[in-house]
Amino acid sequence: MTFLEKVEQALRANDPYVQDYALHSLSNSFLATEETFLLSLEAIGEGAPLLPFIDFLPIGEEGLLKVLDKLEEVDQVQKIHYLRILSKAPVHLKLKYEQRLTDYLDSRYLNDIKEMKTLNEEQLFENLGQIFNDLEEDGYHQHMYDFGKLMYDELIERGDIPDWEVENSIRQNRDDNGHLYYAGIYNLYAAGEKALHSVLPDLIKVLENQEEGDLVLEETATALIKIGTSEVVQEVEKIALLESTCFYSIDVLANIKTIEAEDALLRLLGQTNDIMQKTLIADALCKQFSVRAIPQVENLINEGYDSGMVDLEESLYANLVINEIKHPHLEEMRNRLQKKNDDAKVDSLAKKTLVNEVKIGRNDPCHCGSGKKYKKCCM
Repeated sequence: MTFLEKVEQALRANDPYVQDYALHSLSNSFLATEETFLLSLEAIGEGAPLLPFIDFLPIGEEGLLKVLDKLEEVDQVQKIHYLRILSKAPVHLKLKYEQRLTDYLDSRYLNDIKEMKTLNEEQLFENLGQIFNDLEEDGYHQHMYDFGKLMYDELIERGDIPDWEVENSIRQNRDDNGHLYYAGIYNLYAAGEKALHSVLPDLIKVLENQEEGDLVLEETATALIKIGTSEVVQEVEKIALLESTCFYSIDVLANIKTIEAEDALLRLLGQTNDIMQKTLIADALCKQFSVRAIPQVENLINEGYDSGMVDLEESLYANLVINEIKHPHLEEMRNRLQKKNDDAKVDSLAKKTLVNEVKIGRNDPCHCGSGKKYKKCCM
């Protein structure tokens, strides 16, 4: 059974822990299909609490029409999640169903993507240049950055971005400190979309550079996952235990769903004594649905792991169920997970009550102790 077949089987299970973990394990692998989305919608229809977690799934025409139908019958909270899903639909479907979408998506946005389709290569690059400049001068803006990606998608689809242009941009679009300009960052995205293996050494260098910001490292990791060859696994394994890169490198290996990536993670688990790294690698192996890793994950749970990073018991439980392993303590594990979930709900309710009683202001420090303002945290 393939990884995706195991995910789809898990989605049919009436177990929220398994369904949730299967979706999280799939989310950054880029293996999901339009059928996976339709299956998730069916699971939601049966009462599974999956709705907030499926906006990464690719949506086809049938899925889009089902979401539009759902929007006419759901409550306000569910509507927010469906609108988020709708916003991720492909451009060609947004234009095909523009009339039905005008009630849900911003009309200016729909006009912008319609206009984008009419622009020639020179005009698209000119508009992209303006986006580069605005992002450099004003800082990161999610909507603007995402719209730039739509332009890159259009250019890649037309064949207007040659491989050499992506390579040169990643290597040369840097400031005096060696950091990538936005033009280079967008070409990290293009390298992934084109699965451009020739930039592998450049991507590894970027991943090693602890001076780069999260956006650069995220786009680099994504590109490596999309390229996903054995050579990628080999090169990422070499740097995976570096303190500066372990979060992203281990995530790359977790999301390349191959035997080579599983083997690399098993080797790395035996090579580090750092509890945080062991915890990340153990969870990555569970996200690979690795049967071979189960004894080592159990040992780590028993000996102690970094529970602030991830709940490894939930990872192990989901991995056991997905692989249909009859573990003697399976029911006991599920009961503990249910108790943790119930306790978390009580704690959340208590915090809300505390907030109402003391009337914390939007700009006051959050009561949870995160150090963030209340409006940016538990609010």
